[in-house]
Amino acid sequence: MIVCLGSLFENCGGSNNSDSDKRSLTEMLDENDFAGANKYVANIFNSTGGSIHDIENKYLPAAIQTLKAEASYLMDQDDQDAETLFMLCINDVSGNIANYQPSTGFFDGEDQFDTDCIIEEVTPYNACLISIIREAIIKNKPDFAKKVLKMMKKNYKCDKKLKPGEKGRYVYDYTYNYTEDISQIQEAKKLISDYEAQQ
Repeated sequence: MIVCLGSLFENCGGSNNSDSDKRSLTEMLDENDFAGANKYVANIFNSTGGSIHDIENKYLPAAIQTLKAEASYLMDQDDQDAETLFMLCINDVSGNIANYQPSTGFFDGEDQFDTDCIIEEVTPYNACLISIIREAIIKNKPDFAKKVLKMMKKNYKCDKKLKPGEKGRYVYDYTYNYTEDISQIQEAKKLISDYEAQQ
């Protein structure tokens, strides 16, 4: 569940956003109604019932959209308490995704469902934080960028290869090699280091 940003966003949890509010998430964010947006996103997560499909296709896109909008707004303010609470927002989203047991190594004809789910969820989450970091660099806020960097999650990648003579119709027609992937974290670090090198 995403919390709202302190005094900037009164009525944390969205008490101004009643269940009968028919506005879309985009409309709420356009109006800077982050309390309403937070409640909207929290309701999506609560409605998933732990469904991986719904978390990946409903909750995570909405959470990312909200984080980006809140971060952009926050970077134009000067409110340390709000910044701290925003980091808790990211922490909440991080805690709601990729809660699986990863497997690494070579697997013959057997994909790793948990690791695949981590990849599907962490990749867009990290991409969201990279976008926020890039905006922070543009706005000359490297300290904020560094804080966001710390919230990025370790990811994985899969080298999937078709076995000789197989047609690729089934899972067991392939070999799978799962390894850790820190390329997104490295990209974010480079954005910050390149900025600092120019100062």
